Amino acid sequence: MGTFYGWMILMPMSKKQLEKNKQKQKAEAAELEKAATNGDSEAKRKLEKLQKKMAKK
Repeated sequence: MGTFYGWMILMPMSKKQLEKNKQKQKAEAAELEKAATNGDSEAKRKLEKLQKKMAKK
């Protein structure tokens, strides 16, 4: 039983979960981009950080 539990921890996320996370990030990026175009400097910084994170994957 101990080895099964260890395997569960190392198991990668499913494709469905990964796709859901990508959609969530895209929606967040769109919101931040909208705020950044309105002159929100904090939103611009968060957008750049999120884009770097998305580019890594």
